[in-house]
Amino acid sequence: KEVGKFYYKKKNWDFAIKNLEKSIANKNSDVETNVFLLASYEEKADFVKIQKWASDLIDIYPNQPEYYFFAGKSAFQLKNVKKANELLEIGLDYVV
Repeated sequence: KEVGKFYYKKKNWDFAIKNLEKSIANKNSDVETNVFLLASYEEKADFVKIQKWASDLIDIYPNQPEYYFFAGKSAFQLKNVKKANELLEIGLDYVV
């Protein structure tokens, strides 16, 4: 996890993703690691991976607003505005 965060801060997205994915394989319940991984995918503009990963995380952890943000943003980037709006509104309910 810490190695992935190090590479993230150095803006080396490929190494960040590689190390964060390894960390998640060991312990998927860490919100911080998942958010760093989603943000790394975002920096690489890999919105398909963000959509899949964030959607899977929402199914497992439905009360984490960060996952709705990434799922909504990726849906918007993939031109699915209706779904993006729906996801962002649901995520907002967990923030307020």
